[in-house]
Amino acid sequence: IEVGFPPQKSLVVFDTGSADLFMDKSSYHPKLSLTSKNLHKPFDFSYASLHVYGDVYIDDVSIGGVKAKQVPLGRGSKDFDGEVTGGTLGLSFATAENRVYGVEQDTFMWAAKKQHPIQSSSFQFTLRRSGKATLNVGDVDHSELAGPISWADKNTDKSFWRTSVELNGNKIENAIIDSGTNVITGPNDQVKAVLDQLDGVWVEQSPDGTYQGRYSCQNPPNLHFTVAGQTFKLSSDAINFGYAGDECFLAMGGTLGLNDWILGSPFMELGSVIFNYDTRRMGFAKAR
Repeated sequence: IEVGFPPQKSLVVFDTGSADLFMDKSSYHPKLSLTSKNLHKPFDFSYASLHVYGDVYIDDVSIGGVKAKQVPLGRGSKDFDGEVTGGTLGLSFATAENRVYGVEQDTFMWAAKKQHPIQSSSFQFTLRRSGKATLNVGDVDHSELAGPISWADKNTDKSFWRTSVELNGNKIENAIIDSGTNVITGPNDQVKAVLDQLDGVWVEQSPDGTYQGRYSCQNPPNLHFTVAGQTFKLSSDAINFGYAGDECFLAMGGTLGLNDWILGSPFMELGSVIFNYDTRRMGFAKAR
């Protein structure tokens, strides 16, 4: 993305599981931007594994040439620990329930629509581990699609993008679609039940009690999701979470104390996923 004027380029994680834009200290320099304004409002927020704090600014933000003015962003008081990128740009619903800043300024997508750089408040992820991955803002790029778009039911959650799916025939209700998570995870016992059904997967229990699976890299298991009436098989790239010799770790594991399934980026590699704020619906299509 580009922030401020003159534009400052930074790599960020596009996160459908959060709503705000955070930049670390070395990725955004407000004193070098003519359009920056300090709101003199501190923020303090913790992701699952990351604590961020600092001050809230407003500035211009551009994604792929789509520019919105006066977008709120939190500049960290230090660089984010353990992060390989310079920030996180949230793409979930910006409501009082899930916003950290508590400011009136619109987040990027709503600001871009109100200011007319885009006609539709939608964005489209087409993730490919091997090949070009794209994020399309403000419209649907039909050249990415290899079939029709199926639309899920209207999202009723005010905070997260949710939908119901079937994973290898197992019904999962109101799962959270979270591009900021790099695995598929859910309640520990439910995940174990799914893992036990997978041919060629060895189920292991870690010292903390959570379950995960391993398999022969030469014989990956068949993981398929049915969502919005279409069935998608995950590629061998999508389900691979790392190697242990000739064995691979499955990109799915249980979490203790978790009531929801979280379908991270491996799920989003099933094809092309479209998020529309206006209709609060997600569309799914096979990718070329």
